Order: sequence, then C-alpha cells, then structure tokens
Amino acid sequence: MKELEEIIESIKAERQKQIDKGYNAEHDSKYQNGELSLAALVLAGYANGQNTKKEETLKVAKEMWPFGEFVPDDSDITNIIKACSLMVAEIQRISK
Repeated sequence: MKELEEIIESIKAERQKQIDKGYNAEHDSKYQNGELSLAALVLAGYANGQNTKKEETLKVAKEMWPFGEFVPDDSDITNIIKACSLMVAEIQRISK
C-alpha cells in the first residue's frame, strides 16, 4: 500500500505534467461549466470500471468525457491520480 505522502507527491507530479503541457491556470480559466470536475469524475469512474471489470462503467465513462478523444491509461491507479490532479486544477481555477 502506498503511503499518503507518496500518493500526494504522485498527484503533484501529475499536476505539474499538466501545467508543463500548457494546461495551466490561464488555460484552465476557460472552463467555466464544470468540465475539469467532470473530467476528474469520468477518469475516476473509468478507473472503477477497470478495477471492477464492469464494461458498462467503462462505456459510460467514455461517453461522458467532456473534451476531445478519451485516452485513459491502462492503469486504474494512474487514472485515479490523473483524476485527482484534475480536481486540483479545478480547485486552483475556482480559488483564483
């Protein structure tokens, strides 16, 4: 089991990757309708489908993705980390 500090560091590292790719505060400010939260929800839901092997959950998650092509990771843990980093982005956007 991962320790809390390691999990938080993973989320911070993923958020930094997003920022380095240009998904920074300025970019994220254009999402005013909950898209970042929805993307986090979708990734977390997809990870749940991966973990439980529920095909319907995987299908619904793909249909709900608020951006372009949905390309989740093969790892449920990685998708959860990405979901958490998207929630961090949403918190940063709202608290700006």
